[in-house]
Amino acid sequence: MTDRTPRIRAGLVQAVLSAARSQACGPAALARLDPSTLTQVESSGSREWLPASVYADAVEAIYVAGGHEALDACIREASAGIHAGPVGRAIWRGFTALFTIKPETMLAAFPRALRRLMRGVGRLRVDIEDDEPRATTRWSGVPTVLQRESVALAHRSGYTYALGFAGVHEVELTHDLSRAHEGVFTFEIRWRPRS
Repeated sequence: MTDRTPRIRAGLVQAVLSAARSQACGPAALARLDPSTLTQVESSGSREWLPASVYADAVEAIYVAGGHEALDACIREASAGIHAGPVGRAIWRGFTALFTIKPETMLAAFPRALRRLMRGVGRLRVDIEDDEPRATTRWSGVPTVLQRESVALAHRSGYTYALGFAGVHEVELTHDLSRAHEGVFTFEIRWRPRS
């Protein structure tokens, strides 16, 4: 039987907490976390799996201590760190071997990236418009432990990081969490193409 316990790569949580330490809200955010949780994260190898609750608690602590701007900054910094780490490099090598770096391909890669970084956390679907710079993503089957606004906002920040990496500087991103209690997060993403 397959273990369906929601899990997150330790490297993701480590990157988020490392980024939090560089924020003004870092001490307050870290103080909100159980010391045994911090020890568990710090003693884990980056490719090990941790309970998803550890990630949810980390992003919630940052969000409560510093708001959406601090959380966004942490997720962007963590994303850059993951991108440079062993899992990120492996994903990136495969991605760039197959695709051109542009917004559509970066967004289309999110379901695979989610599967590499998280287990038992539902399914991500990305629908990209053919005739305009717009996409809709729907993360369904989100387990109860991750059904938090802070987790949805962290996920949203991942989109803005990826689009920025693809050279997009103007992004309009909205989210619908009206069905979060059912395990569904929906995001509408529009961007301005490079000239």
